[in-house]
Amino acid sequence: MAEFFPGDQYRIDVIGADSSIMVDSWSSQIKANVVSIDGLIQVDTGEGKLYGPLVGNVENASADTIIDVDNNIALLDLKGDVIGISDNIIVDSQLGVINGDVKGNVLTDAGDIVVDVENYAIYAARIEGDLYGDLYGQIADGNTLIGDFQGTFQGVVTGQVEADVVGTLHGNLVGDSHGVHEGTVVGDVIGFLYREANVPLTAIINDEPVWLGGVVHPDQKDGTPIIDVTAQTAKIFGDIVHPDGTTVVEINTLEEIDHKATFKGKLQGEVCNSVNQIMLTGETKTQLLPTNNWIQIGDAGYEDLTVNGKNIVFNLQTKQHEAMIHFNAHKGYIDDKQPVAGNDGLAVFGANGWDGVGNKLGGAFGIYVDSTTPHNTNNNYIPSKFGISVSDGTKIPSFADENRLVFGADGVLEVPIFKAQGTTFAQRDGMTAQQGMIIFNVNNKKFQGYTGTEWVDLH
Repeated sequence: MAEFFPGDQYRIDVIGADSSIMVDSWSSQIKANVVSIDGLIQVDTGEGKLYGPLVGNVENASADTIIDVDNNIALLDLKGDVIGISDNIIVDSQLGVINGDVKGNVLTDAGDIVVDVENYAIYAARIEGDLYGDLYGQIADGNTLIGDFQGTFQGVVTGQVEADVVGTLHGNLVGDSHGVHEGTVVGDVIGFLYREANVPLTAIINDEPVWLGGVVHPDQKDGTPIIDVTAQTAKIFGDIVHPDGTTVVEINTLEEIDHKATFKGKLQGEVCNSVNQIMLTGETKTQLLPTNNWIQIGDAGYEDLTVNGKNIVFNLQTKQHEAMIHFNAHKGYIDDKQPVAGNDGLAVFGANGWDGVGNKLGGAFGIYVDSTTPHNTNNNYIPSKFGISVSDGTKIPSFADENRLVFGADGVLEVPIFKAQGTTFAQRDGMTAQQGMIIFNVNNKKFQGYTGTEWVDLH
């Protein structure tokens, strides 16, 4: 066969055995599949797919390089899936997922960089889909991050978070938090906490932060709370200790002790009984208010009670022939009373004075049991006397002292010595005299008595 050498004006197509054009010289296109030596399809022109590794650049019909293997650049659109050599899907076109590493920048059709690998940045108005691996960088202000996130967040989140956070949060939370917190909070909480909707656990009262919730012991979270605020009135179950370690309120749980608690400190505000009746108040003045018309100070009857004040004033409702202040005297203790005996005080007042060293007794006055008159317990009254005794500075005042003053129920006033104050004629004649008066006239040295009409000498 003679050789044929076409000139420039000739174009030759290559036709396959099935008469299909394999090489179209007119369009400069290869329209047949490319098959490897072992018969595997490398380029499927019917399906528009490439199989196997690619060596060398790829150009489009305009001779533009769309795959630059030297610079690791691909300038093209991918339609369909990309399958790895192990038949694993690298690019899933249906789910829009890339299952693998992306090396190099990702650009838009206009040539704008979307993924900048050199600066570790993603420039996109919206990212849809799942992210696998570590995510570094910032989300610009005004953008929204939506989805479920698993892993560790490090850095600063500025903006609103509308999602559930499951896991440990290390860092500061600045802003409002709405939702349920399950777990331990370690650190400072600046803001308000709520037990449920519209039920705050914290508040600001008089410019001071206040805790409105209960308190439980860390080792007894399922037991009785230390502070219970779920009831109508708040309750404290436990001791109260001052910051210096002093116990202010000590709760008693021992059955052999007759009191429930011991209080050490100052009290401000009202004190009420079990039925909310005010017993003690001190808003404008200290008031001890009786409940059931009764006030009792002391318990066993052997306590020493001290009242400190400049003046003591009793405002009492008076009644004719009735005592206004009662003293109930007894021997022994209040729960084991013993009867009084002769010369025992019933209502005795002792007068003491501070001499720079101590309080010293100067005298006493009061009512005591008359030892000379037998007492009949069937009577409603007990025989008594009124006495006054003062000290000369060397001996104790006593109603048994021979120098005492005694007034008995028989109307007799007893004094060891009676001394009338001296009166002159002018003083005597200037007074309003009454029958039975006795004076000592210092002008004539006479005891004189007034008969009702005139003064007469008594000796």
